[in-house]
Amino acid sequence: MSDALHAGASQRLGSASAEHYDELPYPNLVHGRSHPRTTGAMAVLYGLDAPPVETARVLDLGTAAGANLIAMAAELPKARFVGVDVSPRQIEAGRQMARDLGLDNLNLVCASFEELPEVEALGGPFDYVICHGVFSWVPPALRKVILDLVTRVLSPRGVAYISYNTYPGWHFGNIVRELMLRETDPQMPALERVLAARRALERHVEASEDKSLRRALLVAERELLSDHTDSYLFHEYLTPDHHPLWFSDFVAAAAEAGLSYVTDALPGIVLGATQAANLAEVLRDVHDPIAVQSAIDQHLNNRFRRSLLVRAGAHPALTLSPATLSRLHVRIPRDHFLVRDGGRRTADAEGPDADFGEMRVKNRRGALVPLAPPMVPVLERLRTASPGTLPWSELVDFADADARFVSGSLVGLVFGEVLEVSLTPVTCATHLPERPNVPALNRYQARHGDPIASRLFASEGVGDVGAAILALCDGTRSPGEIRDAVVVARGVTPERVEQLMRVFVERGIFLAE
Repeated sequence: MSDALHAGASQRLGSASAEHYDELPYPNLVHGRSHPRTTGAMAVLYGLDAPPVETARVLDLGTAAGANLIAMAAELPKARFVGVDVSPRQIEAGRQMARDLGLDNLNLVCASFEELPEVEALGGPFDYVICHGVFSWVPPALRKVILDLVTRVLSPRGVAYISYNTYPGWHFGNIVRELMLRETDPQMPALERVLAARRALERHVEASEDKSLRRALLVAERELLSDHTDSYLFHEYLTPDHHPLWFSDFVAAAAEAGLSYVTDALPGIVLGATQAANLAEVLRDVHDPIAVQSAIDQHLNNRFRRSLLVRAGAHPALTLSPATLSRLHVRIPRDHFLVRDGGRRTADAEGPDADFGEMRVKNRRGALVPLAPPMVPVLERLRTASPGTLPWSELVDFADADARFVSGSLVGLVFGEVLEVSLTPVTCATHLPERPNVPALNRYQARHGDPIASRLFASEGVGDVGAAILALCDGTRSPGEIRDAVVVARGVTPERVEQLMRVFVERGIFLAE
């Protein structure tokens, strides 16, 4: 599921747009890179004193039914959360879910952005502000309202996250969007219109000449949409308002509102040096960070960003200070394995004094990134805690190398998308527990057929059998008892249940024992 899915798409001028969103709302998803533990960590990497997450005040603009915020509120009971959306239907659905879960640190407000009360009455100022999937889907006048609102409610050390669609990537997408808008009836029911839009695209693909540029564009867009839900197509391609931006225009508008750009929540599109070799060479002599970002968008044909902002006057700059970075926690995804000479290396393949030779590690894009020899045991240590985190300072102390070198290497691996950083520890089971347990939120999601919010703050579709397993994971049953109960209830094989439980460990769903 793409991070571009925007749960806040209902926040529009007027009730008609709210009704458009309510007709086919998005699934109840979380958006991992919007979490304060991620946005705060990225701010710390740039030398900023991001507020502590555990006691933060968080505002979500365009919260829809609040799934993203509710998952945070369930995880962080001492923090305070406020979500705002213009859709009464969505807000009431979120309030009901919060009541069912007994959450008392969450307030969902039904209002347009222009109607919000004063900051103090709303519960602010706010340490973290989230605006996911709203900015490109509202009229330009409302974009200015959003930026001014963020400036008004953000605390002095606060960090704001705003996602939006970008050019040049959406130049291609807009061709298909215009095709769908012209060849479907806006009065049709939502699902019928989506089906008609998909059929229109297919007709144009079939009518295009082989090897033509037009056919290549249409096929690429068809493949992209095949991975997305009907609600995504409805709100991306058939919405009345869709206004992608050039990155430099977004930064200029933010500056005019009194906000400074820090970085992107996705570190892989930030530094020129971590791009593919040909692009890295093009960017080698470009030193202005905004120019670097703009060039990366151009060369990668980027179509979505998650920008982090702070109040004007801050001076964000990448830091290698071990003292500053000691606030961070680091994890390596389990599928980011280490290899040598083209073969996979496991943690117990060789002794501690072995010559590691030329070692590389897989990153999020599947590329193999070279490792300096002192960093190999550091990553092996991280793998023992995966999918959870270890403290940055622990890794620096563990490495047999200069602290600044280790910090620099870790920073490089974060922006190279090998490692992930968090401002709080991420704790989850590293093996199948004797008594598997998931939070009450996950059992609630399983009962209602919603995707599960993992400890990694990712939405995981688990299916009917997976939901049946998780509904029983309250810490009172053994894996065998859960397996036998699900086999009887669902008529599946024991091997299938055991396989799913192993997958849940890999995805960070089970709580640590």
